[in-house]
Amino acid sequence: VAVLNGGSHVSRLRAVGKVAKLSEALAATPTSGQLGIAHTRWATHGVPNERNAHPHISRDGVAIVHNGIIENHEELRDELEKLGYEFTSETDTEVIAHRIHYHLGESKNLFAAVQKTVAELRGAYSLAVMWGQDPDCIVLARAGCPALIGIGEKENFVASDIAGIANPLLWPSAHGRRPSATTAQTLLANRKLDSRFPCSFRFHQDRRPSRSHRLNENLRSVVASE
Repeated sequence: VAVLNGGSHVSRLRAVGKVAKLSEALAATPTSGQLGIAHTRWATHGVPNERNAHPHISRDGVAIVHNGIIENHEELRDELEKLGYEFTSETDTEVIAHRIHYHLGESKNLFAAVQKTVAELRGAYSLAVMWGQDPDCIVLARAGCPALIGIGEKENFVASDIAGIANPLLWPSAHGRRPSATTAQTLLANRKLDSRFPCSFRFHQDRRPSRSHRLNENLRSVVASE
């Protein structure tokens, strides 16, 4: 799990094994924030150890989680190493993180950097990216792997599976209810989100109900632009 709490510092905590191991690590090292990404996948490339576990990070607080396989990751890794990037894992996902950071040097715009990066990728992927310099924004992109967006009341989500949004076991009892079709409008992004047009949206710090309206407007803009 990686978390931002309104500042530029990314707090990351990883563990090997069952999710309970991560829960224990979080209990020992509490962290909190208003924007975060997390993953429970194993390592597609390299052994399943902590350094190969998601989320992966690059310089200046770029953090990413990723499903799928990038077929040209070795070629991109070679280019990045020549540019001075150091790798701490054997994964294809870290390649994406560094590539996004590289493109941020050109525009300082996370959406534009992700858009340029996914245009260079060959393979299947679904990814969520955040950046410490833009701490209320997540960029989501997909090609060949599922991606979903859940619009809630005072909270919004992205996920790779409907269970990550609609499973009542994942919702704290403080909610008093599970999300309904109106409070968590799940958008199956099989067509709207792809490598030609990533989607970015903002999680505003004020947490006012109008935030969901703004998110709806952003999503309509994405569809209209396509």
